[in-house]
Amino acid sequence: MLAHLLLAGDVASGRWVSWVGTVLQAVAGVSHAILNGGLLAAFAASLLPGREALATRLARRLQSSPLPGSVALYTRRVTQAWCLFFAGQLVASAALLAWAPRPVWSLFVGVLDLPLVVLMFAGEYACRVRLVAREYRPGPVALVLAFARHGAGG
Repeated sequence: MLAHLLLAGDVASGRWVSWVGTVLQAVAGVSHAILNGGLLAAFAASLLPGREALATRLARRLQSSPLPGSVALYTRRVTQAWCLFFAGQLVASAALLAWAPRPVWSLFVGVLDLPLVVLMFAGEYACRVRLVAREYRPGPVALVLAFARHGAGG
């Protein structure tokens, strides 16, 4: 009952706008944490002993021939790099939430998240072009389609 009275008072006084903004920020933060944490868990779990790295699994799906050891090593390193990226996203978000002004944290979580993922993809692709033979080097669109079609599953 008290909560209803407080909410009614907030609505009547116009403070509801601030309350809605706070709720939207919380939703954005939680979804950001769940997405990056879930992807970190999926990529990291694939690096456990006896398992095939997630990027290696995707590369195998795109090839008709077996992957050479150098390509399997490269894709394992790519999986490790994505783990660092997702962990970095979580750490940066937590640090900004704790110590930066709220608009800075909101900018990071709500606006910069996707461009940072695109930048990571672009950086990895630039490395792939330089380090991996052409026949084992699918383009970014092929990788995204393969991931969308098969997901992270084995």
